[in-house]
Amino acid sequence: MKFSIIIPTFNRLALLQQCVESLLQLDTNPDEYEIIVVNDGSMDGTSGWLNSAPHNGRIRFVETHNGGPTRARNKGVAIANGDILVFTDDDCTHPATWLRDLERRLTAQRAVAVGGAVHNQIQNNNLTLVYEKTNILLAQRFNEEEGKARFLTTNNFAILRTAFDRYGNFDERFFTGAEDRELVARLIAAGERVVYAPDICINHFHDFTLREFLFLLYRQGRGSYLYYNVMGKEKNLGLKPLSFREYLTLMNTVSQDASFIKRVMKWTLAVLAQVSVLLGYISATWEGVTDLTTERSEHTRSAASGERGTMFGLLTFLGGTVFSSAFGFFSFVIIGRTLSIPDFGIFMVAFSLESLLGSMVNLGLPQSVVRFASEFSKHGNEEDTNSVIKTGFVLQGMFVVVFGTAGFFLADTLMNNMMKVALPAPLFIAVMTGAMGSVFYNYASTIYSIHLRFIDLTVLRSIVSIVRFASILTLSLLSLGTPVNLFWAFIIPYWLGLAISLAVMLKSIQGKGSVRKDYFRRILAYGGWNTASNMSRLLTTHFGALILAAYTSEQEVGTYGLGQTLSFVYAVISMTVSQYFMPIGARVKSNDDIIPFVRRTLRLAMPLVVVSLFSLLFAYPVMSLMYGENRTVAVPVFVFISLSILTGTSFVSVNVLFHYFFKPYFIALEAVLRAILFLSGSLLFASSTGAAGVAGIYLASNIVAQGVSFVLLAREFKRRGISLEPRMWKTFGFSDRKPHGKSE
Repeated sequence: MKFSIIIPTFNRLALLQQCVESLLQLDTNPDEYEIIVVNDGSMDGTSGWLNSAPHNGRIRFVETHNGGPTRARNKGVAIANGDILVFTDDDCTHPATWLRDLERRLTAQRAVAVGGAVHNQIQNNNLTLVYEKTNILLAQRFNEEEGKARFLTTNNFAILRTAFDRYGNFDERFFTGAEDRELVARLIAAGERVVYAPDICINHFHDFTLREFLFLLYRQGRGSYLYYNVMGKEKNLGLKPLSFREYLTLMNTVSQDASFIKRVMKWTLAVLAQVSVLLGYISATWEGVTDLTTERSEHTRSAASGERGTMFGLLTFLGGTVFSSAFGFFSFVIIGRTLSIPDFGIFMVAFSLESLLGSMVNLGLPQSVVRFASEFSKHGNEEDTNSVIKTGFVLQGMFVVVFGTAGFFLADTLMNNMMKVALPAPLFIAVMTGAMGSVFYNYASTIYSIHLRFIDLTVLRSIVSIVRFASILTLSLLSLGTPVNLFWAFIIPYWLGLAISLAVMLKSIQGKGSVRKDYFRRILAYGGWNTASNMSRLLTTHFGALILAAYTSEQEVGTYGLGQTLSFVYAVISMTVSQYFMPIGARVKSNDDIIPFVRRTLRLAMPLVVVSLFSLLFAYPVMSLMYGENRTVAVPVFVFISLSILTGTSFVSVNVLFHYFFKPYFIALEAVLRAILFLSGSLLFASSTGAAGVAGIYLASNIVAQGVSFVLLAREFKRRGISLEPRMWKTFGFSDRKPHGKSE
């Protein structure tokens, strides 16, 4: 047997069939080559086709459990009989002379390995065009030196079996991204000749989506870190990456086009591509990875959405959320500039009341359902996942009916007898409508978190925020900006978000799974602790305005509201980081996973906290710019509340671990303690200290409560035999970037 053609495949049956058919048409004698397909855990019928395909025994195949293309190629080599190992991908087709051309070049150049080029066949996809052009230019740059071609790709690559056996397999610490370059670098370092043959060209049919495009390049960035900074130094390969100037030249060349619009489009895509590579490289550097084999192909979609806890996932999710939150933030800015401070105080009373009612009515069900449904979802148990979602939805509907009815009956007592700042009837109706809409919206949107569809969730939030911003801006420009009108504009987008997320949920839970009575108790038990903690947390967040409304005036409430709404920027960051890590925390399975998880949360959250703290130095000019010089009286409120929020962001891992690994009621204990301290202090001093005093009490109560949480965490660590070193930065890995064992 002269040639062994090895093809790793995962869930691309139609493309694989096309690839194999082209290989069966090669002009090489069929007795001289074998086709080896490595089915890397496909779930699309590939196994059945390989078992039944009538190719007269010319296709050999091996089944593996989704270890990635690098490991799959090594599995193929292990059963190969050929003197020349030839590698290609399942999305390629080949000219009839392909094998003969590769053999001829190996012989003529006295080389041990040769790599060819690929020609893109998807002409209407700019992502594919940019990707191909980038690879062509990189090949030209790195393959200039004769016999020392460093940029060859495994979709068109051949190597002598003797050389492969002598210098080792593809290094399986790669998932993908640079395993081919690392192998040829070893060959070159050993003095062997490796040549590039751009005239030996095959066809490529990779039709990218934007998500796949960005994630593939991000993953290649992580592979590049492993290639240059780990294996290059470990094996003394003498590797040097491109300079920044060469990257600029690359992007300029990639974007060349006769059409100005297409040139701009290609330039944008080239920049996005290199940013994704950079993010991958930075994330791997930050995590100190030494092994990428855990980044399996079955996780491609969820990893792009953020499952793996890497910087790419966080920044993708956070970036989308920041985009949507910017519209929400500027909505508050417009409201604050449109209304007088007393009228803004009335608006904030309505906003705080709606937020409290919404949390009271949901009874912690969104968090509880995400908690239990994620447990089933991570094991692929669709039936029980859907059962949890459906059971929770029934409970949520029951609570909305009960609390909504009670709210309308208690409206008069609440607003006229307990508050100095009373709400008009139309505004109270808007409050109740908004609370009901937000409850169902927050519940229905849990479907995105359960299935780790974080990017889809940010798109939904962006739609809601943009509609809200447009509505509020329109009312302001038309001089219709009363507290009642603006509040209606604020809450109506909840119902739009509900319609979209409900449609997604109903589609997702069709078929398997039903409402189960035995899940009622589990959901409610966990939801009860969540309700206690969430209500306590929201009392701290939103009761400040209501206490000021009960004891002071619209002016003080408005001042407090101005500072509070400006701090929402940091609240969104905190919420995003927390929500991002919640389903990741659900995957913590043992004591050994705890410190790596805490280290990861700190490494990703702390830079955000540091930047945010620095930004507080500009509180006065920002407040003046946003709301006007006459409203800078709210600066102390803004600073105190922001500091409190950022303190909580620093301890996000504590909260998540209490949720999933330790005792959920610790969260409630910390939140209740914070609420008691805040409420007692505010009730005693609100009338005398006003808005700034209440904000200061808010900060103090949060610091004390977070301290108690850390004590509880240390106690749990001690009980489980997990050591906390005296220097916390050592425990969490900041002094040692060489993790033990595999990558975290």
